[in-house]
Amino acid sequence: MGDYAHTTTINQDPDKVFTYLSDVANLPEYFEAMQSAEQAEGEAVYVVALVEGVARKGEAWFRVDAGSRSLAWGAEGSNNYNGELSVEPADDGSSVTVTLHTENVDGPGITAGLTGTLANIKRILDGSSTGSAA
Repeated sequence: MGDYAHTTTINQDPDKVFTYLSDVANLPEYFEAMQSAEQAEGEAVYVVALVEGVARKGEAWFRVDAGSRSLAWGAEGSNNYNGELSVEPADDGSSVTVTLHTENVDGPGITAGLTGTLANIKRILDGSSTGSAA
């Protein structure tokens, strides 16, 4: 079992950051390895993602809690894959934290995916190509 968490800061208003991140249509722009995402009925989302270099289609769930500026997602399967993203006010902008839980432990691969996702968010919303992802 693996639990991972990474955080970065964005020089943008937390509401603006959350509005962008909570739109399912934007997932492939910032979520590392996500090739497409389409809102289905309710919390269901149809996705295509690269998993170990292979494009995999599937259905996932995606929950938005605007009041707490948080997202949660996951997919059914043996890996018990799920994660959360939260946006909090920080000094001159926002702090974005991504946490991930999976039964399939691939520390370096998962860490690279989280770091890449946060770098994409920072590049898109902040105009920076590098971030202080930790």
